[in-house]
Amino acid sequence: CFGINVNSFCIMTGAQNNNEIRKGFTFFIEALKILEARLLSKDIPKSLIEIMVIGEASDELRNAPFKVISTGYIDNDGLLAQCYSASDIFVLTSLEDNLPNAMIESMACETPLVAFNTGGVCDFVTDFKTGRICSPRESFQLATAMLFAIQNPQALRKWNKRCRVSIKERCNPLAVTNQYLELFQSRESL
Repeated sequence: CFGINVNSFCIMTGAQNNNEIRKGFTFFIEALKILEARLLSKDIPKSLIEIMVIGEASDELRNAPFKVISTGYIDNDGLLAQCYSASDIFVLTSLEDNLPNAMIESMACETPLVAFNTGGVCDFVTDFKTGRICSPRESFQLATAMLFAIQNPQALRKWNKRCRVSIKERCNPLAVTNQYLELFQSRESL
């Protein structure tokens, strides 16, 4: 998918507008610089890491210390699913978000998340089960979480399966319909 080396560790990120301040890409870029230094201290070659950006990468992101692949806007669901599936993790740095579609899509494609604990993220991502949760605006935590994923492929494989199971259980139409029915029934008694 977009020339990603199958032997690399692919970190995916993206948004419709990667320059939007609320998407927190400045923290992602800062975390990548921290990650680079931490990889060097552990003798892990930085050439192992590739960054896939869905949407147009900002100039600052294009100058990240790793190979950056910018896909541009993708309006093909099949191609987008291939990108998620080709990635090892999806990094979600939104500072404000309700229930990010990218989170749901990533998990449905068995791609764990490293994400800031904002909005509905903690309702879906369980730390050390389906990814890693970081405090908002904490680039060092973000880098540490990405490094953990890079160094622990066995944990990552477990997270992959749990992501898909979680989404199938929580987002299937019958489960959502039942949640709405329960909500309406609880309101009737008021």
